[in-house]
Parts: sequence; structure tokens; C-alpha cells
Amino acid sequence: MLGNLRLRRTALAVLVLAAVVLGCAGDEPDQVAGERTKPLPDQVISEFGLTETSMGLKDWHMEADKAYVYE
Repeated sequence: MLGNLRLRRTALAVLVLAAVVLGCAGDEPDQVAGERTKPLPDQVISEFGLTETSMGLKDWHMEADKAYVYE
């Protein structure tokens, strides 16, 4: 009797695990193994420059070939 109960519990656990794995299988897009999906930027700015000032005086200035903006 006790062995039958263990068998039922094991079978139930396997069924639940299979349902979870199969239920999540279609949620993610197909990817090549080892390839990471990166989010695309909302804006790309060429020849980017940024100046920070405090009370009209320049604190710092930064320049870059490109700036990528993510919302």
C-alpha cells in the first residue's frame, strides 16, 4: 500500500514537471545556441557631445562617435 502511494506521488510530480516544462516551451523566441538577444536602442546619435554646467561654469564635457539611447 505504501509503495503504491509513493508511485502515485512520483507519477504526479513527473506530470506536473512535464506540464511546467512544456507550458513554458513556446514563450521565448528561437535563438542560436550561445547567442544573446540584446535590446535595440530607441535612438542612435552620431558625433555626440554633452556638456555639464553649474551656475554657468563648465564642469565637464564628453564627446563620442555615437551615443545609444534606451528608454
